[in-house]
Amino acid sequence: MASTAERYRSFARDTEGRSDQYVELASAVAGDDEILAFLAALPSPKRQPGLLFTVAADLLGRPADIGSLRGLLDERRRELARALLRSPADG
Repeated sequence: MASTAERYRSFARDTEGRSDQYVELASAVAGDDEILAFLAALPSPKRQPGLLFTVAADLLGRPADIGSLRGLLDERRRELARALLRSPADG
């Protein structure tokens, strides 16, 4: 099974040429120990890049960048975790 960081690096590679924003964000998450630790506490299906980015955008009211994602984690960690756990995810 791929590590969470590897999953985000793979997502970045897979979205190259389609979404520069997702490439940048997924690459940044793959190198961010705090965000990876947060994700590690969630069930594996809830660690998906697309799910995290969609939930973060819903909570922020705009697409996330790495700064706003870190801010969300710092200021609204529990809310983010609850939203991820409630959201449907493809296994």
